[in-house]
Amino acid sequence: KRRRAHVAALSWGNADEASRMGQAPFDVILGSDLMYVPEVVKALVSTLSHLCEPGRTRILMAYGRSRQAEQDFMTCVREHGLLVTHVKSSDLDTDFQCEDVSVIEV
Repeated sequence: KRRRAHVAALSWGNADEASRMGQAPFDVILGSDLMYVPEVVKALVSTLSHLCEPGRTRILMAYGRSRQAEQDFMTCVREHGLLVTHVKSSDLDTDFQCEDVSVIEV
């Protein structure tokens, strides 16, 4: 059986909205440019934690020059018991192999 990808908007920290997203945990969650507003880090990590299952869900996030919330994010992720690994540049498509872009897996 083929699975289809679904894309939906989600307000971070909104448990009711997250519950309506479908059958959590999800297989894959993708995010981009999420490290620039420190005030929303707790809501973001709480939402990710709600939607995933460690060992099952792959959370891949990319971020570039705007990384003001990077340290807050890393701390909050650890507090939720999630692990962060940096994807090696050599594992990325050549278009994304640059010093300005970081890719992590949570």
